[in-house]
Amino acid sequence: SKVNVRETSIYTTSVNVVYIHPPCALPSRHFLPRVSTNMFHTVPRTGHKAFNLQHCLQKELSSKNEVHNKLRSSKNASIGGGRRAKHTYSVSVSWTRVPEDLDIEKLADKIMEKKNVRPTDPVANALSVGSSRAKATRATSDPADNKRWGALFGDPDWNTRQQITRKRSYSSSDGQFLRRKGHLKEQDKLIEFMIELHRTHSSLEVMQKMERWVLEHHKDIHRSQLRRLVPTIGRMYHPLPLQEALATYDEFAHITQRLYVPPNFAEIRHILNIAQLRASSSTLELITFDADGTLYEDGCHFEEDNRMIDLLTCLLARGIHVGIVTAAGYPGEAHKYEQRLAGLLAQFKAQKLPPHLCSRFHIMGGECNYLLRIREDYRLEFVDDDLWVTPKLHFKEEDVEQLLNDGQRVLVDACNRLRVPHMLIRKSKAVGVVPTEPTIYEVLEELCLSVQMQVQSNIPFCAFNGGNDVFVDVGNKRLGIDAMKQYVGAQSNTSLHVGDRFTETGNDSASRTSASILWVANPQETSFFVKMLLEDIHRHRATPYIE
Repeated sequence: SKVNVRETSIYTTSVNVVYIHPPCALPSRHFLPRVSTNMFHTVPRTGHKAFNLQHCLQKELSSKNEVHNKLRSSKNASIGGGRRAKHTYSVSVSWTRVPEDLDIEKLADKIMEKKNVRPTDPVANALSVGSSRAKATRATSDPADNKRWGALFGDPDWNTRQQITRKRSYSSSDGQFLRRKGHLKEQDKLIEFMIELHRTHSSLEVMQKMERWVLEHHKDIHRSQLRRLVPTIGRMYHPLPLQEALATYDEFAHITQRLYVPPNFAEIRHILNIAQLRASSSTLELITFDADGTLYEDGCHFEEDNRMIDLLTCLLARGIHVGIVTAAGYPGEAHKYEQRLAGLLAQFKAQKLPPHLCSRFHIMGGECNYLLRIREDYRLEFVDDDLWVTPKLHFKEEDVEQLLNDGQRVLVDACNRLRVPHMLIRKSKAVGVVPTEPTIYEVLEELCLSVQMQVQSNIPFCAFNGGNDVFVDVGNKRLGIDAMKQYVGAQSNTSLHVGDRFTETGNDSASRTSASILWVANPQETSFFVKMLLEDIHRHRATPYIE
């Protein structure tokens, strides 16, 4: 009945009212607050008046014409306690007749799409694909620069990419995928510390200090200044060229040109990623990837047109071992892993990938419990345990059973406490719950943290929030990556793990102690940084080191 209107100037402000008129009266919960809220939120926030439509919306809601006429006659409605308005407000009414079986939420989404509501994330807005600003920039900047950044953000054929790697100049471009993930998915003490430094330092000053502190921490992990400032920080296997990374990122993000808004979490994460791949590219021997949310979207499988297939092939051709470390555990069922990677294996077969390249591709399942490789017929097979299992992976059966029982008990109790309908899944080395009704991310976080806080075990385990479920796995990715390093002959300072869940409730966080990391938000970011990594590898190998 009362709509808040932000009064800006002497000009007329247009207010759109959307009213859902069903065949029969709907309960109040069926109205569309999302629609009305977003519409009125688009009015600039300067000044405040109460726009009273109470006298227009009478009990006779069933009479469309009567309400419509009253709303039309209310354009000179009273504002702020009955005083006449200084400005005119035109009220346009949109009537939509709704069938009884129509999904109201889908209708709201359609209405919002017609309104062309833009994302509120400044990073997504600044780097949105196809934006008018990006088009204008492309029209006025160096075509060669645009070609290079277009390759990084887009997906041209690899021959074009190889030509682009020879040019190192940059320009503005788009990257819709470089966006924020949400507060609970953005938790990291080091990044939060760097954001806090921006209160008193410029971005360049922050990167200068951090580069110096990281170098000191790399030399002495226990007595470094960075360890005192961020007590939870772990080992860093390389000095990080953060100033160079800032300059690279600034060429299309322009964060150093801001006067009042410091970099956000995602932007600091991007700069750290660029610095890390710069540091790792010259000595890289093993790169491992998470699967869901990193190589392909959550809940999907590897399709034949996945842009990452060519990039993974290029890494293999550079002599780098490539591994996929996933929580999915299918003991004795290699065909289920083949289903998840069907598009990748089909492309390897279509390209007739040589056996010596296939031998560099590995899959670690169940965090650390199953290792698979590609056969000559491009099918998957399990690697014999005697060839790769480390002493730390020899778990006693009674300890495994006790862990799974305790994890199951805590998960079920937490679901009952939070009244979450769920389906219980029990495997030989994992147990988890999948909500059967839509729930919010905070509930999954509560389930995961309940296990982490209440379960104690004699063996390592990983309780993680998968985004749509919560699982407790025997072992963790640290053990899996360590086993894969031993299997291929790599070291921690020559290994790199790429994942999307490095928070306290993510299953990638354990990998920090085994290898350097790249933290991505989606497969598009993975593609972007792997292309940049391949550029650096090409540059290092094309320019031999001379002492």
